[in-house]
Amino acid sequence: MRDSPEELLTPEEDGHYNDEASPVSPHDVDDDYSIELPDDFERRIFGVGVDSYNRMDWVRGLFRRYKRRRIDCFKALGAAWTCCDNIATHRDALREILANASQDELDAMMCEREREALADLPAEITIYRGCYMRARDGLSWTLNEQVARKHPFLNRYVRPGRPALLLKARVTKERCVLKLDRGEDEIICYKRPECRWNELLPQPDANHAR
Repeated sequence: MRDSPEELLTPEEDGHYNDEASPVSPHDVDDDYSIELPDDFERRIFGVGVDSYNRMDWVRGLFRRYKRRRIDCFKALGAAWTCCDNIATHRDALREILANASQDELDAMMCEREREALADLPAEITIYRGCYMRARDGLSWTLNEQVARKHPFLNRYVRPGRPALLLKARVTKERCVLKLDRGEDEIICYKRPECRWNELLPQPDANHAR
């Protein structure tokens, strides 16, 4: 009998999402950057009844239940990361998980091509984050400024009438994770970078929001 996420983990309070937006799907990611998971983990985080809003509950449940399979747990975290719409709900718990990870465990979150791409980057990198004020302390950044500029206005995140920010920071790539499977050049950075530049982003025409 399949466990429920509640049996693996008591979820935190619900985040705030745009219910009219289409949730992100595993089919949205590039298979060239897929991470091979053990069958039992694959079923738990991508099986029937799991979607982009409860997937991270299942992933965190793996960490609680399979303490002796940490590399597999980090593989699952990396495979699920870009297929989740509610990272912010789990931000503090994920920051702790990442901060306590070994380098091998962080590397397990990336496929070989992502590890190679990260290795090719300079020791210090510029990262960007497009967000609203309440989400400034997030984990997900990008190497691509244009991706960051568009991000707050995607249908699943847009908050009409609220000021959107573009954050810029310089960080060392050490202990960062690079995810390329959605074409967003995403950098997962659990450290709280000191932002060197904040810019208010203009609200796009509602008819052109994506």
